[in-house]
Amino acid sequence: MDDSSSSAAARAQARYPVTGSYFSPLSQAKLFVAGQSFEILNISLGGLAFCVTENQTFQSGQSLDVSVSLMDRDWPVRIDVRDARGFRVSVAFLNKSEAFAEALREFLEPKRLASTLAFRLDLSSNPEVLQLQPGAQLAEVYTGENESGVFVWLGAERQVVSMLVTAEGLLIRWDVGQGLRTGHWSLDRDLVLDSDLQMGVAQWFFDFLLAWLGPRLGGQAFVAELAHEKSNLRFPSSLEALLS
Repeated sequence: MDDSSSSAAARAQARYPVTGSYFSPLSQAKLFVAGQSFEILNISLGGLAFCVTENQTFQSGQSLDVSVSLMDRDWPVRIDVRDARGFRVSVAFLNKSEAFAEALREFLEPKRLASTLAFRLDLSSNPEVLQLQPGAQLAEVYTGENESGVFVWLGAERQVVSMLVTAEGLLIRWDVGQGLRTGHWSLDRDLVLDSDLQMGVAQWFFDFLLAWLGPRLGGQAFVAELAHEKSNLRFPSSLEALLS
């Protein structure tokens, strides 16, 4: 394996410090279990993740009847606990109604989620973050609801060196010279890349980016360039105006 391949493999296995604590619980959703309310970290058609305190315990394999409050309406559903470690519990829906599924699809529309993105912080002074992407001199984070986020590594002239876009536990990643890849976060919150590009996942994120950047900022051209293997991207200079 040559040096570039070794470097790419190391980055693929690296633990990204731009996950977890940079996201906030959902503002329009709550989980209710036996009269107790829990903050939801993310939700999808298949299940959700929520946070607990040290006095609240769940075990993998548990099946529970719960209620999910989503956008001012309560939805009864049975869940199966798939993973419970630390302060994060991940569950799968077992018997959601079609009406609940439709409400979830509406909630998860790329355009709606993209509208919640806002600048979160500048990580350019964090050497651990910059070292994840060789050649990067700047790093910026934009986050929104449902653990959606855009993490951008930039060169000296603000050209995009790498971009990581995430939502619902899935992600797309673009690196200069590497092209576009899809993946997901492991239960330990490590980045795991797919062996082959998942086109359905990529299309959802393209719609998400288009809705975020907006046509007046050249979003269509930006996303088209993102999909090009040898693209040399620059972030729109007027991006901050969109998010202000």
